[in-house]
Amino acid sequence: TVFWVRDEKSSGTAAQSLSAATWNKRTLASKLNTISGASIASSVVTLPAGTYEATAFAATSNNTTDSIRHKIRLYDTTNAAELVVGSSAHLSTGATSSTQSTIPMSRFTLAGSTNIELQHYVSAADPGGAAVSSGSVEVYAEAYFKKVG
Repeated sequence: TVFWVRDEKSSGTAAQSLSAATWNKRTLASKLNTISGASIASSVVTLPAGTYEATAFAATSNNTTDSIRHKIRLYDTTNAAELVVGSSAHLSTGATSSTQSTIPMSRFTLAGSTNIELQHYVSAADPGGAAVSSGSVEVYAEAYFKKVG
């Protein structure tokens, strides 16, 4: 059973703005949910007790003169605890570019129903990804949870 959430916008639509030096909750909506008791509301994922494998990514872009360092995490807001911390990433000064932080396959166990946010820390305020405007949807963040026990 799986729960897949993502920040998906129409072609040409920019991502949410990210504030500097704080953990930003990424915008997410459900794409597929086959886990009984799982849901999403206001970009907060609720998962029932169990063991999960998870992976996630979130993008940011740099259109300023600031160098930007960033990373993501899956954060348990029910118990105020980090579940998984993603890779550190860097955008150079003056580079108009995008990069992403990722959480490779990870595993965690929840003792009870738990609220989880995909959070993104950036060292300087910037967009949460740049629109490509290709005619296809824009995807700026994504998380995938598989209940394995």
